[in-house]
Amino acid sequence: MYRVKRLGKDLDDLFWTYGKIHGLENLAFVDADKLKATNGNPVKIQKLVNEVEGSNVLYSSPEKASADLAVDLSSYKGAVNKLNLNTSDRKKLLALPFYLSKR
Repeated sequence: MYRVKRLGKDLDDLFWTYGKIHGLENLAFVDADKLKATNGNPVKIQKLVNEVEGSNVLYSSPEKASADLAVDLSSYKGAVNKLNLNTSDRKKLLALPFYLSKR
């Protein structure tokens, strides 16, 4: 059996799992049950992300879009706060949606 030797950033389990996935921001559109079924396998996660076609959500007003965004960001923050992370990793995850909005 061939084992991959993990060096540098790859020693961090979060980086190993998610650091090499292209289009990671599309993970938000993946079905939660399918994501759990991957058991954290980065190859299986990449396949799910590749199948995503994006969001078809249309808004009737900017106010509605802003209100929904505030609810989603609050929910995201709550989920991140439940994780057992050190402060710097928590801050990086909380900043992630804003960094991705620049893409």
